[in-house]
Amino acid sequence: KRRDLEGPCVPSTPHYWARAARDVQWEYYNFRVISGPDIEDAVCGEAPPFHETNVHERRWAALLARAFPLLFVLTFIASLLITQLSHPTVFLMLCAAANVGLYVSVTTMAFFGVICAIVMQAELETLARQAIPKADGKCQRLRVTFQEPDETGLVVPPRDHNVTHLIIIPNYKEDEVMLHRTLDALAQAQDSAWFHVVLAMEAREGDAATAKAEHLKQQFDKRFMHFTITVHPEGLVETHNDGSHDCEQPGKASNLKWAVRQVSEVVDRSKEDVILTVADADCIFHPCYFSRLARDYCFLRDETENLQHQWTMWQAPQLPYRNFASTPVVSRAWNYIASTFECGGVTSLTFGGHHMVFSAYSLSLDLALNANAWDGDVLAEDHHAFLKCLFYSILNRAKTWNGSGALNPLVRVRPVFLPVKSTAVVSNEGYWKTWVERWHQAKRHAHGQAEMSYALLACYDAVFAMPFKAWTWEIVMRLFKVLLRVFVMHLLPLCQFLAMVAMAIHWAINGWQVPHCSEEPGVFSTAPPLRPGMVALCWLAGAQRLVWPAIMLMVMLVSANLLFLYVAFVRPSQQGRTIWHAEDGGLAAAWGITGFGVMVKITLDCIFMVGPLMLIYGLLVEVIACARVCLYGNRIEYITAAKGKLTLSPQCDYGSMAT
Repeated sequence: KRRDLEGPCVPSTPHYWARAARDVQWEYYNFRVISGPDIEDAVCGEAPPFHETNVHERRWAALLARAFPLLFVLTFIASLLITQLSHPTVFLMLCAAANVGLYVSVTTMAFFGVICAIVMQAELETLARQAIPKADGKCQRLRVTFQEPDETGLVVPPRDHNVTHLIIIPNYKEDEVMLHRTLDALAQAQDSAWFHVVLAMEAREGDAATAKAEHLKQQFDKRFMHFTITVHPEGLVETHNDGSHDCEQPGKASNLKWAVRQVSEVVDRSKEDVILTVADADCIFHPCYFSRLARDYCFLRDETENLQHQWTMWQAPQLPYRNFASTPVVSRAWNYIASTFECGGVTSLTFGGHHMVFSAYSLSLDLALNANAWDGDVLAEDHHAFLKCLFYSILNRAKTWNGSGALNPLVRVRPVFLPVKSTAVVSNEGYWKTWVERWHQAKRHAHGQAEMSYALLACYDAVFAMPFKAWTWEIVMRLFKVLLRVFVMHLLPLCQFLAMVAMAIHWAINGWQVPHCSEEPGVFSTAPPLRPGMVALCWLAGAQRLVWPAIMLMVMLVSANLLFLYVAFVRPSQQGRTIWHAEDGGLAAAWGITGFGVMVKITLDCIFMVGPLMLIYGLLVEVIACARVCLYGNRIEYITAAKGKLTLSPQCDYGSMAT
């Protein structure tokens, strides 16, 4: 089992490649084919749980898993060079595969992003008529009302369910005013008097962290059922399955791991179900998010027979536009892509798609504890938590499999179409400092490709830990979708860019034309016309100029983000009186005048700025991450993203644009 070691943190080896030659995978797993009633002993007793595997282990499989992103990119480059010289048709096929793959994924997410805005609009418009769960699992219909504290600062209304919400806010050097506003928004949520709120502080922040937390506790202690402060100590160690250990990586994952462990010792899970929600310091949840979450949890618990409520994670669309009016273009450009991708992914879940949780999400506390969802030496805490819970559910299914078809469910993500509002990166030290802050954030995001290494390593270990008969088609397809999703996020854009560069070079060195693609239909030429199949291949490979696909993509990207702003920020500010409703991105006061200007700004940003900025803040950081993940795993200096200054005045100013 993983454990934290006291004393100074010293890795078990000075470098990750030092002891790899001594470790042999067949000694790590004593593999034998077992079926029937012996399967549980085989899965549990002869191999470490594969969901607990770690890319920092000192064995060849872990080293190769870390090296996979870099090896894949180098192999793709070599394939482009070789086929460009010897097999032009294969070269065109490689370029076409990269172009089509990226275009289809981005266009699909943009389309689902537009659908997400429409669904969110419908949810927000009909929220007052939604059903609220009762303790017996039945539903009653009543009008939504938002809670206000009485003169004692305490609201204790009766509940319609027996679900307790445990909300953990990991933070490091966050502005106290921003934390105050986040907590104030939570206090306005339905059933907030039954919330257990945890401020997860960092000891490396010093005495200021404790003082800030205590000050906030004095103000909000009476507005929640419990208000707990945890302080994540320095110098802890993450121990791996192979016996090696490494220093914890300072960041959200290690803080969450500590906070969940501390709070779980005082939470009584025998009387009530506990749903754990992870929230960033700048996340503003809709007042009905938690009641909607409880209703869905109760439905899965009471209306289904396979315990799906214990194997579910919940995700709401998250939009970083709280400070849109003052956000520099370097942050806006990324937010357009991230919002479209994440919101589109959440919507795709409704249509049978696959998506992973991100940033602010919810899950059963039992699942979080049983799966040990967070590791101390991981950067992409959200994706890693989902992957670890998924592999734990696969392990649990293998342990309970008896060949009769009685199978426990796999972990899945369910959408909650009530948007969470957050802020973009804005530095208080000036406009250009935001560009530096955004660089640090981009490098940290790019290290998420280490989760592909983790998923590959866990799959590899699962092959040796699970008998062949336990591998169902559902498991195989889920793992394929997981690997494909991480590949599309991190490696596919890089491969498409390399293919585009290779095509441009190929075009230049061949007299400004692409061999086999130079004759276009309808142009007088002595050469025979291209075959229809070759014409299509040339188009898809980028040898022919196609304008309409790019136009269609830009239209959907602009439309999705314009709808996000209007549906989640501008329109709610005219309908409600809570903090969530008041967060309008600085746009609502003059939307009738500036709405067209916002559309023009988004359009110009998408056409002229997204591409150039993504070369630096997207592709370059992915190249750097490929090398760093291969050599150092998740070892990177964790620098939290600046969120700008927030005031408690009704009209809030943020960041470097604030006066």
